[in-house]
Amino acid sequence: MILEHDSGAISNLTASYASASEYYMMNIYGKEATAYYDLFNGLRYLKRGETKANPIQTEIGDTIREELDEFVECIRDGKKPETDGYWASRNLAVIKAGVKSAREGRAVEVAEIMKSGE
Repeated sequence: MILEHDSGAISNLTASYASASEYYMMNIYGKEATAYYDLFNGLRYLKRGETKANPIQTEIGDTIREELDEFVECIRDGKKPETDGYWASRNLAVIKAGVKSAREGRAVEVAEIMKSGE
């Protein structure tokens, strides 16, 4: 998907599920630095002008378990979820707008999806 942000910035979101193994990776490119993540090398960043990516220490966690624990805390203890309904819906609307854009061959505003309730 090509995304145009309210600020006028343009970004590209690409996803592929074709892989011979569970090799999950994510790259985020910026003007001054790039962040890289994969299961084998962890999280790394490379600043403009540098020639070697620097590791960033992160904790290994079970993300599904963490989400289930948060859900239980919200139900049992009344804890506020990390992501509220509005932002969860808006994030999903970004994906839905991309799908609708591809199907209809036109730019689709996230607000259009949010308003329609699709």
